[in-house]
Amino acid sequence: MSPSLTAIHLTAKADRYHYMTLPTASTLLRHAVSNCPNLHKLSLVALERYMERTPTDLSTALTFWEPSYYDSLSSLPLRELCCGANLLLPANIHALVELQFLERLELHSVNELLNLNAPSPEMLPLLNTLILVAVNWCDIISILKLNVYSGVKSLTIRMSETYHDEVSSLDDEPIMSLTVLIAFCCPTLNNLEIDCGNDHFFSLEDISVLQALAGLPLHSVSLINISVPSSMLEKLVSLFPLASTIRIPDSLLGLADLHYFSQPPNLVHLAIRLSVSLGTSIPPQPLQVDSMFKVASNFQILEIASSPTKEMVDLSPLARYLLSVWPNLKQVIWTDGLEPGEEDPERNTVIENALNTLISIYQIISTSNI
Repeated sequence: MSPSLTAIHLTAKADRYHYMTLPTASTLLRHAVSNCPNLHKLSLVALERYMERTPTDLSTALTFWEPSYYDSLSSLPLRELCCGANLLLPANIHALVELQFLERLELHSVNELLNLNAPSPEMLPLLNTLILVAVNWCDIISILKLNVYSGVKSLTIRMSETYHDEVSSLDDEPIMSLTVLIAFCCPTLNNLEIDCGNDHFFSLEDISVLQALAGLPLHSVSLINISVPSSMLEKLVSLFPLASTIRIPDSLLGLADLHYFSQPPNLVHLAIRLSVSLGTSIPPQPLQVDSMFKVASNFQILEIASSPTKEMVDLSPLARYLLSVWPNLKQVIWTDGLEPGEEDPERNTVIENALNTLISIYQIISTSNI
């Protein structure tokens, strides 16, 4: 390691969670402290429960060799840190208290953290970005309950894979508890992403689950692996009047549902899953916008994860319909809605380029009064 090194990103590729054993991480971190005094960015996830996998005398000796993993962390001038959530346990949190210049914190957890002590409210004075990755919802709740995140502007919550064979469904209770807690502990939040993960599927049944978020000044909202029914789209949009970006890529919408996103004045970027019969010879009717309402004049980017289809694609009526919803549309990003590795990138690129070309042509025709 060079003394001029300012960033380190280390993962354990042999482990399915990419987490290191604590003895290995401790040794690496001590070496970084000795050789990289200007280290500002560190990604080194080690969980204490993994000590059970390394019972050798050498591993045990390395673990307790001073300074400890957490003491080493506290001695670095870190601005960005990615590590295990065990950092928040009572015996370890002293290290986090010392990181007064920390701006970005990413915590990973695969075990339940139910007994966390409330630290000083003055902790983490510069923290503006928080990323939480966990297997259990109770971990996320426990971490947020520490309530030291009042200055956080960007929050990402991501459920990691459990590697079970079955996909389980979530109910409203954990999501509602989560949104209420987010609104309480992050009152100045601008960007929010909640990803329920591939092992869970959450179908929104009551929009009040998200009501607590309405009081936040959110500019970007991403709800991943969450399905929002079309009957709740109007209310969803009303909850986030300041949002310039809304991403609900796992919510299946029809063309007629797009009008819910035609009027928010601040909306610039929308990501959805679209069900459209592109092979049909009957073009969709252009949207008739009520003259009493203003069109989302700032809207520019539409991400479409389409229903997978091998039919011939007639993009001309789709382009006209999209322009009837958003006259100032600049770009469409197209995917076929398949899992990674199953998509046809070349086909997606052809469709995307053709659709964007048609949109540009129709806009030129419209402005030229041809």
